[in-house]
Amino acid sequence: MYVRTVHAIPGRPDGGLAQAIEKIEAADWKLENQHEDVRVDREYRQRYWTLTFRPKADVEASA
Repeated sequence: MYVRTVHAIPGRPDGGLAQAIEKIEAADWKLENQHEDVRVDREYRQRYWTLTFRPKADVEASA
């Protein structure tokens, strides 16, 4: 299992989430779960996602 936190990039429509997922999936990982949250730090809201991946070989073997 691989867990990654991706912080939103200001000015990007999806915050850069799609590009981050594509890069990780290109390395033979499959997105299993995604959770979005917001952290407030000094009146600044930071949007982020926690992504959980499994190796593609594990996903294909269980199918």
